Amino acid sequence: MFSSGLSDQVQLNILNRFKLRSLPLPVRYLGLPLCSKKLSVRDCDSLLAQVRRKLNCWMNRHLSMAGRLQLISSTIPDPRESSNTTNITSTRAMCEFASCLSDIGLFDLASQGPHFTWSNHRPSDPIGKKIDRCLVNDRSQLSYPKGFCSFEPPEFSDHTPCHIWLTSTRPDFGSRAFMFPSYLANLPSFVPTIKDCWIQLGAHAKNLTSLCYKLKQLKFPIKTLCKKNFSQIERRVQEAKVVLDSHQIQALNLPSEDNIALEN
Repeated sequence: MFSSGLSDQVQLNILNRFKLRSLPLPVRYLGLPLCSKKLSVRDCDSLLAQVRRKLNCWMNRHLSMAGRLQLISSTIPDPRESSNTTNITSTRAMCEFASCLSDIGLFDLASQGPHFTWSNHRPSDPIGKKIDRCLVNDRSQLSYPKGFCSFEPPEFSDHTPCHIWLTSTRPDFGSRAFMFPSYLANLPSFVPTIKDCWIQLGAHAKNLTSLCYKLKQLKFPIKTLCKKNFSQIERRVQEAKVVLDSHQIQALNLPSEDNIALEN
């Protein structure tokens, strides 16, 4: 229960009535001020100094940081961090901040929602970047293995709000793993169908996200292939048996080469 804004007496009444304990959330919020100018090393020195002073403390406690981490938007010059791959830069301040995060042992928490979390909303030359993040360490992952964060629609802001969920429930839909019968692979059309679909999906998958996307796109052609060849299999078996019975009776009534060939 988030009790910010409640008086001490109200909080005490709630705790006593429902037998709850008051504990702090294992979450830290680091909101970096947004600047219209380009950040320099001098702008980041004070922040880096504060973070490094707390390295030993942070590495031994549950830790999560969420917010507008503008400095992290290009800490690693990766094309996946921006929709404009021609404008990927890396300054010394960014590299130092990235090194600091590496020393702490922070990494992105599993998330759902849009890939890019910020947009300039320009009618011409629009740009999206992965600026807003939620970072955790190993111990936080071990303590909350089902935790994840969700990025929501930005509404009136240019940033996406981030919700941190310490636990997750099994969804009512989409929770079953996609499986297909192995005998589909014996069909002559199986390999060409999968190959054509994979090629149409574009270039090689360079990360796990793009690989998962391409694998998900294979579900429809596989289902179509299965339906085309094995749908209503019981009815098809019954129809085939009726035809076989007819050929066998015909071969017994008139044992000719043609009738025997039909039976076989």
